[in-house]
Amino acid sequence: MGPLTFVEHLNVRMDKLAKTLAIRSFGIPQSIPPAVLCIGLGQAIIQGSLVTSTFQKSLSYGIHHHAMVEYVANKWELDVNTLQHTVSWPSIAKAHKQGSFPFQKFISKWISEDTATGIVLKLRKKRVHDNCPRCNAPHEHLVHILTCPHPEVRTITADLLVELEAWLTQEDTYPSLTPILVASIRSWLLDPYEDEPNFLWPSPHLRKAIIAQQQLGWYAFLMGFIATPIVSLQNSYYKKIDSKKKGTTWATRLIMKCWNLVYHLWTHCNSVLHETQALDALSGVNTLRNWIIAEYALGQGSLHRVYSRYFSVRLETLLQKHTDQLKQWFLVIRSGREAIHVSTTDPFTTNASLRNWIGLPPIYK
Repeated sequence: MGPLTFVEHLNVRMDKLAKTLAIRSFGIPQSIPPAVLCIGLGQAIIQGSLVTSTFQKSLSYGIHHHAMVEYVANKWELDVNTLQHTVSWPSIAKAHKQGSFPFQKFISKWISEDTATGIVLKLRKKRVHDNCPRCNAPHEHLVHILTCPHPEVRTITADLLVELEAWLTQEDTYPSLTPILVASIRSWLLDPYEDEPNFLWPSPHLRKAIIAQQQLGWYAFLMGFIATPIVSLQNSYYKKIDSKKKGTTWATRLIMKCWNLVYHLWTHCNSVLHETQALDALSGVNTLRNWIIAEYALGQGSLHRVYSRYFSVRLETLLQKHTDQLKQWFLVIRSGREAIHVSTTDPFTTNASLRNWIGLPPIYK
């Protein structure tokens, strides 16, 4: 009996859900390139990986993993094959599995670029401005959160790198690898657009490993995408010193240390945003104050008499109140005017972010 066709194999080895998954991912399953999926008696190879048991789960992983690699390669402007064959994927999978659910969610959102940066929040109409809450640079994105030049960020970064270097030493990292890793990460965090630092390579194997990582980038390294040659180098060193440790375990723990570094920088950004007046400023508090003055000058006008008490407080006293109280005052007055169709032309009439922040209903055209 010859090898089963793709359709026959699907009918024999997969249930309806797995079959649907394959069809959606590969198109009409009549002719699949051998490099993508090869099927023979009792086995299948997806993207070079042998699948012999738990067929549905393995097929699902193969499809979604390849889709994820393509997505990341496109986002980071990397070659798909380089990303597929250079990264230590088992170490990433193990690190992700060992992390808590909130941490898994955090790093997944970060890699998928769904984290609430200034750019993302402005796009979602949650802020008027997309500036960094620490240094006020415009268009805050993920890379900026990690490389913000604010002095407090620089201090935190330096402390985190000292901690990372101490951890690498404690884990019996290949001695020549530790300073190069730390120096490379430090250089990237200080200026991600500068050239790579120069090193005196103690061995060709180390040079090859670091160049492989440089091709992926140090941002990728911080995301857990560690080049396999680095892991192999560390594993060889463990064998050399007769250690029972494994390079893959070392890589898994290093990935978790990198994710922790990213998380610390992210939480610092959030603390500045929510524990200072930065959020109010980015949301539009200055615009709010200006139009409270305009609303106050307009007075009660044709509003019902129940609104008169909102104009009994002096303007100077009103403007000194907390942002939440200012928002409430403006929401009441503006809602009242819009309810009786009083014509107004200002940012709170047309700007969806400002209306959302105040609590006004959206304007439908």
